[in-house]
Amino acid sequence: MEFKARLGKEGVEISWITASEINNDFFTVEKSTSGLDFYSIAKVKGAGNSTQQMKYSVTDISPFQGINYYRLKQTDFDGKFEYSEVISVNVGASLSTHTIYPNPNEGTQFYVNLPNAGDRTILVKIQSLD
Repeated sequence: MEFKARLGKEGVEISWITASEINNDFFTVEKSTSGLDFYSIAKVKGAGNSTQQMKYSVTDISPFQGINYYRLKQTDFDGKFEYSEVISVNVGASLSTHTIYPNPNEGTQFYVNLPNAGDRTILVKIQSLD
């Protein structure tokens, strides 16, 4: 299996190719800032059983500034799974930086600038520290 990631215009573009698949239920793309503790960012349905080359891709639209580590978890229909090698992409400040303004403010209205959001819907969750 070929597993790659590269910095693109919209975020980190993650892609993989399988030569064939046997009993393949799904793939889980996992991410980490340390290379040790990973969490899921995407789940992609597998081909099940295939003798043809299959191409898959996802985009991490919220990469962290600095080094982002990725791995792929392939899960069979019976629950058995395997991990790919860990790959990394270094993201500069221009892609991952967002701004909230005005700062400081009175707490009645503010704006969030997400430079790579495009036309996507983004959920912003505000929590009180109280």
